[in-house]
Amino acid sequence: MHGGLFSICCVLCGWEESGTYSPTIEGLPSSPVNRVSVQWLHGHVTPFSLKALRAASSRASEMSLVDLSASIAGGRPFELGVVAEHARAELSRELEQAGFLVISETVS
Repeated sequence: MHGGLFSICCVLCGWEESGTYSPTIEGLPSSPVNRVSVQWLHGHVTPFSLKALRAASSRASEMSLVDLSASIAGGRPFELGVVAEHARAELSRELEQAGFLVISETVS
């Protein structure tokens, strides 16, 4: 091992595997994760807001704009899935700036 890289070599055949690792401090709790959803509460969703939602969610990006608009119409929540805490703050900021109400629930 060297820094964050490792290499393993089979003594019988010479096959070698290498990769990276991230050392952790024993006993350090893992980062919390959050189930995140958004709601649009302001009438018709704007194109700017749809673009922001599609950039934030692979599920949203796979939907047509018509289907995505219909799925969040009337304030229905749109699930973004489970997001790590370090990513949730930035995601929430971006979507709130786009006009969404962001709902986050910590998952244990």
